[in-house]
Amino acid sequence: MPEEELSAAVRAFARECGSRRAVAAALRVGTPGDDLVIPDQEWYDDALRADLVERALSCLDQPRPIAWLTRTGDCRLPQDADHAWCAATTAAALRIGTEVDFFVVTRKGWMELRTGRSRQWVRVRSAEPG
Repeated sequence: MPEEELSAAVRAFARECGSRRAVAAALRVGTPGDDLVIPDQEWYDDALRADLVERALSCLDQPRPIAWLTRTGDCRLPQDADHAWCAATTAAALRIGTEVDFFVVTRKGWMELRTGRSRQWVRVRSAEPG
């Protein structure tokens, strides 16, 4: 996913969060602005997560969809949900024969979980200066 799209995903999530401290995690599949949302639930097991991601990927008409988990906290400090959804995304992509990049997005930045590549901002602007 190009960095501009990741930046857009961070801005959108920051707007969505507003001033709330606690925000439920959710997996988004597609591209920012044209994505399907799967709310994270503690009771989901690995197989169900993979089935949900596979279904979401099958519904998209995009050549190379992206998956990103939106959550609170520092994106550079992986959490259990990050790994669980990344594994589910990988399994679902293998089932349908496609490639899907996986990212963690917070209101302050993003991280590509598989490589560790990340970008953080002190203050997220609502739109890029132009």
